[in-house]
Amino acid sequence: MSKGFDSPLQKAAQAGKIGGGTQKAEPAPSKPSTDNPTITQMHNPTIPQLSKPEMKPKNIYMPRELIKWLNVHAAEIEDDASGIVIALLTLYRNDRELQQQVQTILEASKQQKGK
Repeated sequence: MSKGFDSPLQKAAQAGKIGGGTQKAEPAPSKPSTDNPTITQMHNPTIPQLSKPEMKPKNIYMPRELIKWLNVHAAEIEDDASGIVIALLTLYRNDRELQQQVQTILEASKQQKGK
């Protein structure tokens, strides 16, 4: 089951309507292959998932080796590339926002000491 963007191809595969077969394939057990606990936590099925926002396509350019790794990793954890990119960009955005908050606090602290 995907935690990110559900593609039409993935839905067809899950419904058993791809390749002419009539039997549904049994999904492999999910096992994130990353040592980063934050990313693993984002793919943990026991954590309640937020409602999915409207998804829109966005082309991005990456080195071929990174694209290959992303596709292999997505298959390993039974997610799609969009789900992984969304999780990583969310972590990056949260980190940047936290850095900005810390910077604001440090600047306010310096101003207080200067008075």
